[in-house]
Amino acid sequence: MEEYRCILCGATGSYYVFRGASRDSSYLQCYRCGSTEIECCEKENVNENDLKIIHFNKPVFHDGTNCTVRYGYKWANLRIGEEILLNGDKRASIKKLLICRFNEIKERDISCEHDPECRTIDGLFNTLSKVYPKFSNNSIVTVIYFKLI
Repeated sequence: MEEYRCILCGATGSYYVFRGASRDSSYLQCYRCGSTEIECCEKENVNENDLKIIHFNKPVFHDGTNCTVRYGYKWANLRIGEEILLNGDKRASIKKLLICRFNEIKERDISCEHDPECRTIDGLFNTLSKVYPKFSNNSIVTVIYFKLI
């Protein structure tokens, strides 16, 4: 499993992907010092009992990177490289996180959505509105990019 370490201050763990100055760029940033000088290092295997579980109403996944969009900040503390369980039975590794308002999401951000019905802005909005009663176009969302392992 991969973990990330800040070259500047040596902190390991929680690094997030943020939008850069241009809408097309993103980068890893140290949670402690703000540096973008991040390196990848190996992490020992994790016990399955310690893994976070993300539940899916429609557990359909494709090869390569998938993503899921979740309402609010609940999943914003995932770490790049962290292993998770999908519905308790499939393992995945976190590849990227995007935290933004729903109305800031572009279709390219959700082109790898695990649910084919959610690969358009309208389709995603309709699905999220059914799952989360208070959901609106202005809601904060966490887009979780992951790959099955």
